[in-house]
Amino acid sequence: MPRIEKDQWFVGRFARVSQICDLLREPLQEYPQLDFEAKKAFRQSQCLENETVRVLANHSVNKSSYQLIMKWDGTLGWLPEIYVALDQNLRGFELPAGKATAEDFLKSWEFVPYLWGGLTRLGIDCSGFTQLYYLEVLGQKIPKNSRDQRKLGKEKTLETIANHDLVVCRRKAPDALHHVALYFEKSVWHASTEGGVLRQSIPLFLERYQIEAVVSLC
Repeated sequence: MPRIEKDQWFVGRFARVSQICDLLREPLQEYPQLDFEAKKAFRQSQCLENETVRVLANHSVNKSSYQLIMKWDGTLGWLPEIYVALDQNLRGFELPAGKATAEDFLKSWEFVPYLWGGLTRLGIDCSGFTQLYYLEVLGQKIPKNSRDQRKLGKEKTLETIANHDLVVCRRKAPDALHHVALYFEKSVWHASTEGGVLRQSIPLFLERYQIEAVVSLC
């Protein structure tokens, strides 16, 4: 993977992304030909259609040009240059201005399938779901990574859990990965690898997940 130091980054370049696309950990020309599972190793996150990004550098792979970009949440990754349209009128990141109610947001995302690194209704992962909830419902910017989300908040007990709190946990299985869910109105909402975005009672959720922390970000 090319290493480009911060002192080599472009200054003040912003662009719009032309379509929904995967943000890659490294510029990889053969990425579209990989199978579903293989793509997980390279998908850092996703960019949405018309999303503003900061352009930091470029790099060519077998005559295909890639741009190193930064998302509004600080996530870095690579996009094919054809998806990145520089806009000299942009001076920074533009975020959604609308504010959804919690009920409308959760209803609109229920049963959306799981996708590692996903951020759209074609597929979303657990930390992407919580990040978008905080952005679109509470107007609050939080990191994409679940560990970073945990560090940002104040830990509390399950007995004092309240609306909008994060539930940081693991599956009750050997070598299970970190997972993050959202609490709202006596239910836990999360993007599950098995069923996509689900609503579960706390007792049902605890049958499969071991809680590591309840975190308040509000």
